[in-house]
Amino acid sequence: MTHKPFFIDLRAKRILILGGGEIAIRKLGAFSGSGALITLIAPKINAKLPELAEKIERYAAVDDITKAFFMVIIATNDKAFNEAASKRCEDEGILYNRCDDGLSGNVVIPKLKQCGIINAAVYSEGVPAVSKYVYENLDSVITPELAALAGLLKDLRAELKSNSSSTCKNKEIIAGLLNKENLERIKRGELDSLKQEVMSCH
Repeated sequence: MTHKPFFIDLRAKRILILGGGEIAIRKLGAFSGSGALITLIAPKINAKLPELAEKIERYAAVDDITKAFFMVIIATNDKAFNEAASKRCEDEGILYNRCDDGLSGNVVIPKLKQCGIINAAVYSEGVPAVSKYVYENLDSVITPELAALAGLLKDLRAELKSNSSSTCKNKEIIAGLLNKENLERIKRGELDSLKQEVMSCH
């Protein structure tokens, strides 16, 4: 598999979305909360489109694609245009996702499961049914209790790093707290008392 998963800081990165239909809406949603600067160009912009982007209501042109953009999402229903837009991105060395042929672009936008500080991305090389199946079953692993415990351990890790020089010891402390007993306590509504115990002991 040539596509590899990475999490990229998109703050202040310029993203261009070409197209304004249902697919464009889904792709735009993937950037929610990222801090990316999004420009969307389409002849008719869906009224349900979230207020996350600068909207330009006209037909997109290949010349809209410039090196000023970190990434381009090609989401029109015009195959010939999509081909030309893809070629421009390739020629300019710009990252791009092509929605009508997901494997031809150099970026894949996977299904993302987010719960608290936990993010899990699922990609199955162009077989959406597999990604959907895995995504739907992640709820049994990425629970609200686990997300709450992860947030607590993140705070504890910062505290330990400021007070201790032993990285190995810190890892052992964090790993020791990640257990079913603590998850059950959180499920019973004991997060605050657990947090108080954990932070006072370390």
